[in-house]
Amino acid sequence: LGALVEHAALLVEDDHLDRDTATEVFKAAQADVAAFPNAEAALQYLRGWMDASASRADLALVVMDITLSNLSGMECLREIRALSELRGVPVVMV
Repeated sequence: LGALVEHAALLVEDDHLDRDTATEVFKAAQADVAAFPNAEAALQYLRGWMDASASRADLALVVMDITLSNLSGMECLREIRALSELRGVPVVMV
């Protein structure tokens, strides 16, 4: 996680205990983490992130629960990959 210092990570996890624990791990590594309980909220954030100024931290990693409710992790991954700015960002499905 040391490579994430001064970079951003996106966490999508519907279980609040797992989300809180993972968020603390990212923060301990000095990573800027944005955590969301569902794919819809994460996609909305990502679309806004892409519209943000160039001063934003680079998105270095997405960690996503594969079994999210409503929009699944796999469906969300397809939508992320459709966004040209995010095609090269690593996604870890858990």
